[in-house]
Order: sequence, then structure tokens, then C-alpha cells
Amino acid sequence: FIARTRHTKTGSGHTERAYRADLRRYEAFLKRRRKRYADVVRRDAQLYLSRLSTEYKPRTVRRRISTCRSFYRFLRGIELAAANPFDALDLPSYDRRSETHKVLTDDEHERVLTLLRQDVTEANRAFAAAERGRPKQRAFARLFTAARRRAALSLMGLGGLRCAEILNLTGESIIERGDGFYLAFSGKGSKVRTVPLVGFAYPALWDWLAVRRHVPLATDRVLVTMTGRPVRETQVRRDCLALGDRAGTRHPITPHVLRRTFATRTHRASGDLRAVQDLLGHASISTTEIYTHIEEEGLRAVVEGTGFGAGEHDHGPIVGATARQSALTT
Repeated sequence: FIARTRHTKTGSGHTERAYRADLRRYEAFLKRRRKRYADVVRRDAQLYLSRLSTEYKPRTVRRRISTCRSFYRFLRGIELAAANPFDALDLPSYDRRSETHKVLTDDEHERVLTLLRQDVTEANRAFAAAERGRPKQRAFARLFTAARRRAALSLMGLGGLRCAEILNLTGESIIERGDGFYLAFSGKGSKVRTVPLVGFAYPALWDWLAVRRHVPLATDRVLVTMTGRPVRETQVRRDCLALGDRAGTRHPITPHVLRRTFATRTHRASGDLRAVQDLLGHASISTTEIYTHIEEEGLRAVVEGTGFGAGEHDHGPIVGATARQSALTT
């Protein structure tokens, strides 16, 4: 079933891990009841639903039951189950829009971008002033971390990329066209989409590439550690939470909060839901509508575009490489 999911569904490692975890929990439930998959009847499925409902939120319950339903559909297809006991269960309801209010306000958005830019500016100045040897190495490590953090969070908040998508970007993902640079990559469901590099995200990525070229690389990924290896998702999430604490945002910053903020701001600025759908890589317009459904209170009108300080680059060249040189080197 997992192999089928890998090759015929989304192709997402995250989805595969979720399916596997859901089925492991279901398997543990069956072992306690001394049941085999093929012997499960509707009453067993209802009991499992009841157990889940006492431990988890409705959204989690629905996902885990959906996994079981898909699993039995697969078992029926290969004639290992006579019926699907999880069909037509009365699942708990939840408001799909309940999380959509968690976006950055204009003021929070500006504070976040300002902090990211200032971190790089101050780290670059410290690097330039540091003496050779250990002080220079420590200053470079600080600059390296600040530039990578700014690039990663800017691509999510100003480009709408998912966390997994920024982690999987490679040098080949950066393409140049007549009207500027773009990112072309494979997103959820193995769908290839293209996102323009504009505003604040442009210098953020270019500054990072200028720093990145000074470490030995063990991968072609854009985001790497000091040892040249791919960055982990946990690191990006820690960076998001730490930045939210510093900026004093109402809600903890997560990769999805940044992506949702991008969707909201882009929709308000353009009014074009289809364009937002393309930028986010959604298969269904209804999903995009949920992302852009937010409370009106507390949000000011959006300025032209989606970024503050578009084109700002007030700290000069980083570690001796121009933007174009660093891009070509990468």
C-alpha cells in the first residue's frame, strides 16, 4: 500500500510517513483486539473511530480514518478484504477555516522582514571587522546562519513555498528569463511550478548564495549546513519559532503561517484567486479559498506587491561576491 502511494499518489515523503504512522497505530489497535485486517467489520471500525475521538482533535481523527479507508480500498482491489468497514462512518466535523486567522499582520510582517535583514547586515559588518583566525570563523558562522535563515523564511513568506519545497531546491531550480529570475521546482504531488523571484526575496536568496559558495558542499541543495549537507526541516521550524518570539507576533510563526500570510497578502493585492492558486500549487481552487479566508479586523490595506523593502540591499556585497556571480557559481 505504501509503495502504491509513493508511485501513484502525491509522491510526497511527508504523506508517506503520515500514512505509515497512521497504519501502525491502527495495527496496534487490531493487535489489542486480536483481529486480522480481513476480519475487521463495521463495529470494529466504529470502535476505532470512538477511541481516536477521545484522544485527538477532529482533523486528526478524520485523516487517520481516511488512511484506513484508503487502505481497505486497496485491500479490496487485491482481493484481501471483502468489504470496506470504514466506508460511510459518521466522522467528527471541524471548521477547515479555523486556522486561517493565523497570519502575520502588516506590522508583524514588516518587523519580521526587518529583523531578518538587520541580522544579515550586522553579521556582515562583524565579519568584515573580525580578525583572522577563530574570530573570523565565528563571525562567518554567524553570517552563514543569518543569511540562510533570511533566505529560507523569505522564500516561504514572500514566495509561498512549502517548507519541503525550499529544502529540496537545487542550483538547477534557479532559472533566468528575459524579465528576471524564477524558481522552478517540483512541489506537492510532483507538480512542477514556477515562482518569480521579486521584492525582498530576491536579495535574500542572492546574499545567501554568496555566503554558501564559501563552504565545502556535499549536496546540490540550495540550503545547506556549515558542513555542506542539506538542512533539516526541524532547523527551519526552530528558526521560525525563534523569529516569532523576537518579533512578538500574536501567533507562533511556522512555515505554514508564512505560506498562509503570502497567500493572504497576494490575494488582497491582486484580487486574482486563480493566480494565487498557481503560485501556491493547489490542485483545487477551494483549497486556495480557505487559505485566503481571514478575518478583516486588524489588517490594513496591502501595499503594492507582497513585500516590504522591495529591492532593499543596504549592507553592500557579502563576502566579496556579487549577486550574479554567486548565482552562476551555484
